[in-house]
Amino acid sequence: LSVMGISFPDSSLGDLLEEIKNLSVGGKEISDIELAAIAENLLWRGRSEEYVKLDEFVVLTGKNVTPTATVTVTVDGVSKTCAMTGHGPVDAAVNAIRAAMDNRISFEELRLESITGGSDSLCEVTVLVKDTVSDGHISAGKAVGIDIVDTTVDAFMQAINRDYARSR
Repeated sequence: LSVMGISFPDSSLGDLLEEIKNLSVGGKEISDIELAAIAENLLWRGRSEEYVKLDEFVVLTGKNVTPTATVTVTVDGVSKTCAMTGHGPVDAAVNAIRAAMDNRISFEELRLESITGGSDSLCEVTVLVKDTVSDGHISAGKAVGIDIVDTTVDAFMQAINRDYARSR
């Protein structure tokens, strides 16, 4: 990592190894570029506390099926479960999370990049959310993972928690 210009704390190496282990399911080899993205994601993720916790989410999608997501979110100790539909699995998941939070947050932007090639490539997702209740502040979230829906949800939750941290 230091050769790639990434300053990564020794105290977080266990987290990095665990993340690599989780992402290399099925014998997938992690490239140097993917390693850098994973490390940077862990550094980014460590910058925010978890005020809003996603306890679970399930997405149903397929051909000739309306994409539907069910989520359970805990905010300030109160758990709420919501189900919503969408134009695809990501939209359904985002809609369900927003509904569970009483639409306090709007989903402003999504940026998705494949880190390397191939169907098992890691992806990097960056999202922007807007606080619709108070001042309209924009917060960002970023995640790296192998599944586009799961990674987008992770980035969305990071952005939500950044917004909550700002108001605490």
